[in-house]
Amino acid sequence: EHGVNGFVVDDGHQAREARVAAGLEHPNVVHVHEFNPDGPFLVMEYMAGGTLADRLEEHEGPLPLAVVQHVAASILRGLEAVHRRGVIHRDLKPANVFFGATGDVKIGDFGVAHLQDLGATLTGALLGTLAYMAPEQITGSQRPEAGTDLYAFGCILYQLLPGALPFPGPDFVTQ
Repeated sequence: EHGVNGFVVDDGHQAREARVAAGLEHPNVVHVHEFNPDGPFLVMEYMAGGTLADRLEEHEGPLPLAVVQHVAASILRGLEAVHRRGVIHRDLKPANVFFGATGDVKIGDFGVAHLQDLGATLTGALLGTLAYMAPEQITGSQRPEAGTDLYAFGCILYQLLPGALPFPGPDFVTQ
């Protein structure tokens, strides 16, 4: 099942994601109000403006520079906050960048987030979305770190400026 803003809400995933997200209080991170680790619910901040993926789909070509600057600065502030807490998002992409009703921009969906300080990860698992994955995520050559999210941010920024992904696929691994 999918919950609010596309969050997957199965028992294990929900509890892990909610624990990660609930501990993050920042204006550029989607707020988790409440969760029940024993039941299938997660109460999150409502993001009325949809996702960056929605906006990219509705708008052909590059977005206006003022919008790109606002989105980029907001994502970077959110990433700084989560990285300071030892959390690596690992699946940063336009579908996980949300807009509030007033145009505020927040990152969300920490379902595959990696807690550096706890070492919690799925060993050997490929987690993320290929078009935005850093080479070390694809090859498994090193443990994900802040640079993993910054690579994904770079792909998003590139997509916002010319209106296309830096690597068009479908073979993202080879590209």
